[in-house]
Amino acid sequence: RAGRIVKVHDAGSGTDWGYGVAVGLQLPSKQMPVHALHVLLLCDPASLVRKTGEGPVPRPARKGGAVEGEVLPVALHLVTQISALRICIPQDLRPTDNKRSVVLQLQELVQRHPDGLPQLDPVEDMGITDEKLHEAARKVQELEEVLHKNPVYKLESSKQEGDQ
Repeated sequence: RAGRIVKVHDAGSGTDWGYGVAVGLQLPSKQMPVHALHVLLLCDPASLVRKTGEGPVPRPARKGGAVEGEVLPVALHLVTQISALRICIPQDLRPTDNKRSVVLQLQELVQRHPDGLPQLDPVEDMGITDEKLHEAARKVQELEEVLHKNPVYKLESSKQEGDQ
């Protein structure tokens, strides 16, 4: 749904976009052969300036730096978290003021939840009662606990935090 908060991370390039706001879904086409989610992401304004002869290459905003919201297509496999929270977004996100208001709402939500936004629960929030889902969710939780206890994971997490 439009307005749902999602977290975007590209493990392949190591780019962590952080939280963004889902705007719409794009079905596969010749230009983009995978499902894509249009997400308003927090970008570095300097990365949105057009270079001569080529289009802008958006980059995530730096922590504490200037921010500009930009709607970008994101392949679904790059969405790492879907939040239970939604915000109201304007119908038209082309005007700068409309994007700015959504960015401010998003920043306020993230600030209110320093430990991370609450995740969308398929059972409680979506009403899915399939037993296979419960079993899969339990296995995922167990694997995440094992992963977080792994010393290599802790080392990589501390490296990434130090880079920011």
